[in-house]
Amino acid sequence: MSLVYDIAGWIGALALLGAYALVSRGRVAGDGPAFQALNLVGAIGLLVNGVHHQAWPSAVLNAVWLLIGAAAFGALRRGPRASTRTTRGSRPTTTGQTTDRNAPDARSAHSSHPQEHS
Repeated sequence: MSLVYDIAGWIGALALLGAYALVSRGRVAGDGPAFQALNLVGAIGLLVNGVHHQAWPSAVLNAVWLLIGAAAFGALRRGPRASTRTTRGSRPTTTGQTTDRNAPDARSAHSSHPQEHS
């Protein structure tokens, strides 16, 4: 029966390593469903293995990893939401992207210099 738990652990390890490799090589998006699904599979496999072998630090880490992955996967399934949150030092633009507050604004740079007409 221990073989089942070892197989679960190996599948979990391969899923997490595969997710990391795919994101690192640009094959999948880090906020996409494939990455999140691989993280869930990995966390479950390693959690099952860790509990069976009473490796509590690993089990707790993977339980938290599982909760984070489940929340992220759930958010993906609900679909994109319009976010009004911005990072510190940025402001929302009309396109929904954020810009750096310290970066010069192209419109203000042009307005301070009169344009020459021929």
